[in-house]
Order: sequence, then C-alpha cells, then structure tokens
Amino acid sequence: MNSSVFDTEQPIVSYSPIAVLEQVINNRANGCLRVTANGIEWRLYFHQGQLTYGTHSVEPFERLERHLRRLGNNAPHLTSAVRNQVKTLFLTKEPQPNSSHQTQDYQAVWWLLQQQYLNKDEIGILIENLLKEVLEPYIVLKKLNTEFIPHIPIPLSHINGKNIIESCTERIVEWQKMSNYIQSPYQRPYLNEESKVTGSLPVLQREKLKKILIGFNFYQLGVLLNQDELTLAKNLYPLVSKRAIILKAPSQVFEQLPNLTTALEETPDPLVPAPVYQNPPTVNKENTGKPGVVPTTSARTNVVCVDDSPAMLKAITQFLSNKNIEIFTITDPLKALREIVRLQPKLILLDVGMPNLDGYRLCRLIRNHSLFKETPIVMVTGNTGVLDRAKAKVAGATDYLTKPFSQDELERMVQKYVAT
Repeated sequence: MNSSVFDTEQPIVSYSPIAVLEQVINNRANGCLRVTANGIEWRLYFHQGQLTYGTHSVEPFERLERHLRRLGNNAPHLTSAVRNQVKTLFLTKEPQPNSSHQTQDYQAVWWLLQQQYLNKDEIGILIENLLKEVLEPYIVLKKLNTEFIPHIPIPLSHINGKNIIESCTERIVEWQKMSNYIQSPYQRPYLNEESKVTGSLPVLQREKLKKILIGFNFYQLGVLLNQDELTLAKNLYPLVSKRAIILKAPSQVFEQLPNLTTALEETPDPLVPAPVYQNPPTVNKENTGKPGVVPTTSARTNVVCVDDSPAMLKAITQFLSNKNIEIFTITDPLKALREIVRLQPKLILLDVGMPNLDGYRLCRLIRNHSLFKETPIVMVTGNTGVLDRAKAKVAGATDYLTKPFSQDELERMVQKYVAT
C-alpha cells in the first residue's frame, strides 16, 4: 500500500531544495520527486521516505558508467563487457509500459541486480555514490519547480535522506573552501607547461600530470585514479592556485549544472517559519484581531482561521464574536505557517481547498513543527467523503467540520478543543 501523504501530482511550494526533500522524508512518502530548474530535470525516488535512487537529465549514462567502473574495482562480476551490455540494452531503450516513472538508468541498475552482477550491498554503495553526485548540484539551486508523483518505486536500496543531505552539505562546504579557483567538479584541469612552477616539479610527477590532465573533469579523473573527486581536487589545489594547473570550463553539456560556489547562501523560503518571539512585542488594542498580530492578553483564547475566502472568515469571526476568543484570520496559505508560529494558537481552523498550498499540505507542515505536535487542527471543507476524512487524518488533522455549518456546530467544535 502506498503510504504517501502526497495525494496528487501538484507542485510542492517551496524555494528551498532541502525543505522540499524534508517534506517528502518527514511524510514517509512513496514515489518520485520530479524537480526542474535551468532546463535540467532531477528525479529522486522514495520508498517510505527513504531514497531508493536518484538521477538527473545531464548525461545520466555517463554518470552511471563512471560509478560502475569505480565499483568494478571491488565487484569482480562487473566487467567492462557487462558495462557495455548495460549501455546497449538501456541507453536508447524506451521505458517499459509499467515503468513510466523510472528512467532508463534506473532500470539498468535494477537489471544489474536481477542478473546478479551486483548484490544488495554493492547496489547500496553504487546508489549512495550516485546520489551524492546528483544531490550536490540540486542542493545549490536557488529556484525550482517541483511535483511529487505518488507510486511504489522499485526498492533498489534504502538510503537515509537526512544523512545523505548532511554529507552532501559538508562536501559542498569543502568545495567552497577552494572556490577562489575551483567552482565546479566538472571543470577540466590541464598542466600549464609555461608556468615556472611546473618546471620546478619532479620529472616523474610532471610527466604523470601531463598524461592524465588531458581534458577529464574532476569526477572522471577520480575514476581514472580511483580517488574521491573532492580529495583529488584538494590534492591538486596548491598547483591550481599557483597556476601550474589551469582549469577550463566544464564541457558544454555539463555547463548546464550550477556551480557550487554560492551553495549555502540563505534563500528566503515562504514556508520557513519566522523565529518565535520570547517576549511578544506590545500591540495597540486597536490592532488586535488582525492577521499576524500577537494578542496582548492571556485571558482570551486565540484561534487562527486559515481560508482564502474573506466571506467565510467573516462568517466564522461573527459566529464566535460573543465567545471569550481572539480570532486571527489568514487568507494567504503561503504565509500561514509563519503567522501561526508567531501566534501559537490554541486551535487552528484550516480550509482544505486553497490555491498554491492546499489544507492537507499546510496541515502536514504545521504538524511537523515542534510547537504544534499536539495543537488541535480542524479541517473545514465542503467534501463529505470517507476518503477526504481519511486524507485529513493522515495529514495530521484532529477533527473535521463540513461546510455549510451552523453557528451551533462551529461553537460545539471550538468548545470541544478549547476552554472558552
């Protein structure tokens, strides 16, 4: 059974690549996260929130071939003949009818497992290394379009997403330390024979460098020398900084991928909550009751209502006007989480059918915040089906209120969860 809480192939609203991954991981989703940016498509496959494969559209078989070649140093069955057979079978192969979400390189890795050219442990090593190369340029993206396609993926492996994000982030920091000269692992180092430094190198070292620095990028050189590409770049960096080695731009196909030099700059994310105020600012009484304003009195219970319909918000406010309740209304779901964190309400009334970010997704975001693990969240919707109620429950809703509702029904629902 698909345990994904992403119910439709709708965009995930976020400008933070890591935040998008965390939404999928935290919801233990099954399916494919499809990301497009700068003309490149990433596909990240999840099973119960763990990564099972990852790829992007820039030379996927060149990438797979490199990692298979490196793995072949310790996997005796993975010969050059087998690697060539993989390319022959899958490089130009049309996706199978029931595998529309799986790319050809994904199917190729599955085939290697089925044919027992690789065992489960070797597949795990292969996919983890592939994911690092795929995720590093993904993490540095500044703007992206995303959608989640629910389905049950082929369970190639189960990689802890949070661990690999942390590993990739650490690697990006190391790349950034060399950013004065190295901006991308796809840059191509060449020996600068006109440099005085080059002439002072030992003859054997100079000749070795001359033979290997012939247009390969750092990833390709890493495979050739059986070294991690980051370690290799660090070893070559002193010669790069002295101009004994010059770097040429990535080849045309790899130029599409973002550099790593600005990876960890903060990018505003509409779904990242604002800091919680330890001492709420003083607010004039005339401002209380407006969206986003921290209440000044603890005698009244604050309730937040999120709905894109001003008419519905007005009706709810009027229905509860005689109760000892401070009503805060929010019409923009993209700003809701930030305001909810500021207000810390005792109850949240949440509409389901809102543009850009529906109530189910917003409910999950609220529930994932440490402040609101136990806060009652009531979904308000015109849908009456059992499936809709189940979706609300899976999203983390406490209860369900069906439109149209009377004043008595609303008051009973509020009294059920807060003392008025």
